[in-house]
Amino acid sequence: MLRTSAVALLCLLSTSVDAEPFIAHATAPYRGPVAYVDKKLKLLVYAETDGKHLSAIDFEGRVLWTRSPFVDAHLRPYRVAEPRIVHVYAPLPWMLEGAKKGTAFAAVEFESTQFGVVDLRSGQFFSLGQD
Repeated sequence: MLRTSAVALLCLLSTSVDAEPFIAHATAPYRGPVAYVDKKLKLLVYAETDGKHLSAIDFEGRVLWTRSPFVDAHLRPYRVAEPRIVHVYAPLPWMLEGAKKGTAFAAVEFESTQFGVVDLRSGQFFSLGQD
């Protein structure tokens, strides 16, 4: 009886906590711009501060292209109203299946868990899906 009363008292005194569901990068604070270096092509792929634009800059400092991969691929918001780029990295082998040999790509992930690859020479983005 005492134990039941103690548990009931603790339940009354505790405050309710609204739990936010964890959805990959969507619930983590945005950490800002990210970059990836392709040493073979001698260029830097930079996700700008807004997280929406991706630029390629050669090692001499020239901007080769700037794109908005999310808009260019006609993606729709998923889990987040305005997804931002959170990772740019060397693509995994499965991401390049069916790609033309000799074409250089970088993988791009959005905080919404949407992802794809970008052609490093043209800036064209190819969506590969969403988790």
